[in-house]
Amino acid sequence: MIRCLCLTIAVLASGVATTAAAPSAAITDRLRQTAEPASTCADTVPAATATPTAPELVAGLPAGMRLTPLASGVADRVPSAPARLRLTRLSLPPASGFGTFLAAGPVLFFVESGAVTAFPNGVPLPLATGESFVARPDEFNSLENASDQPASVLRLGLEPADSPDAAIANVIPITPDPAETPSAEPPTSTLLFRAALPVVPTAPVRLFVSCVTWDEPGVGSGGQRHPGPVGLRVERGQLLIDPTVRLVEGGCRLIPANTGYGIGAGDPVPVALLFGAVPEGQSLWNPVDPPPTSPPPISTEVRCSAS
Repeated sequence: MIRCLCLTIAVLASGVATTAAAPSAAITDRLRQTAEPASTCADTVPAATATPTAPELVAGLPAGMRLTPLASGVADRVPSAPARLRLTRLSLPPASGFGTFLAAGPVLFFVESGAVTAFPNGVPLPLATGESFVARPDEFNSLENASDQPASVLRLGLEPADSPDAAIANVIPITPDPAETPSAEPPTSTLLFRAALPVVPTAPVRLFVSCVTWDEPGVGSGGQRHPGPVGLRVERGQLLIDPTVRLVEGGCRLIPANTGYGIGAGDPVPVALLFGAVPEGQSLWNPVDPPPTSPPPISTEVRCSAS
């Protein structure tokens, strides 16, 4: 296992380098404890609760539906359209990390399990299970798991179309313990959702990741719309979108901003990730009357996995 990690970020244009320092108040203000430890969509979902920082995520929630906010944070800068909404799961084995990158757009990180350290502009920021952090556009960052336990992190990015994060440098391991295994398994990134966005909400924008389920099969929401683009990915069970669309485990769908649709529980009752980017201060749930009679259009630019 690696005893010590030293992170150096080189800014090639200016020749300036920064090294790790204590987190500032500005950075720790972006750290949020928004879920109970070990709270993931794959586990039992507790009753819907509003986090102090984002009550608009559960205000107006349809009857019979339960929503657990896992993570949310505000981005004061967003990319211009066309853009892309991307959700990935980062798996970090013990003593592993991702190389330093420059975010192309705002990124929300949520620690599903284990513990990691983020390095916004080279400053170490420890993140425990249930904690989250927003990386700003054009901010150097990295993730490290220096513990002896694996970690899992959800990463939600609002990015310019076809503009991946730029690799800048690497996390450099130093002073390894020769008595222990000298190499670690590499971390992996698994695509859960990716969709093209022809329209992007005006900043400030709240990025969020939540978990939704229902009390029993057959319960529906009536007509709803969201003020920004929202993605759905089924973790287990069967999710109904309007009368005709049935999504099972691994299925996903993009709900474009201000598009009316109905959502409900099939059999077995689904558990799904619900995530997106909405204008700050606006309610996520807005009833549509009369309810729509057809599902939202299917975009050909939505992927639920890398394959």
